[in-house]
Amino acid sequence: MTLFQWFALPLFIGSAVVSLVLSLRGTVRRRAGILWSLLWLLAAVAVFRPDLTTRLGNLFGIGRGVDFIIYLNLIAGFYVTLSLYARSRRLETIVTELVRQQALSRPERGGPPENPGPEADPKSGRPAVAPEAVPGTPRP
Repeated sequence: MTLFQWFALPLFIGSAVVSLVLSLRGTVRRRAGILWSLLWLLAAVAVFRPDLTTRLGNLFGIGRGVDFIIYLNLIAGFYVTLSLYARSRRLETIVTELVRQQALSRPERGGPPENPGPEADPKSGRPAVAPEAVPGTPRP
């Protein structure tokens, strides 16, 4: 075994055990915990037997095992990025709808008065004051 294998294998196996324990305790969703545990164990296998990744790469027409792993990570990264973006957009839509509903359910706060009168400014709902009525205001 190489020096890297001596350090990486206990780290990956420990990470797999921690992920599994977190999923069993309910800290992490069970499916996510099991998936992470499997990924850590696959990383441990890839470090312990690097020739397996080369064989898998050769099956797919890729010469080196490390290139095969990089391509898989690239595809997984695109998938995760797209999933997170879609989730973020859904949450933005939900928050916008909730804020809109809350604003419409409380018309007394910050909105125009119910009956502003005929001389009120339609945008603000405040009474319109002619510039001549305010002393010291120059005429246009």
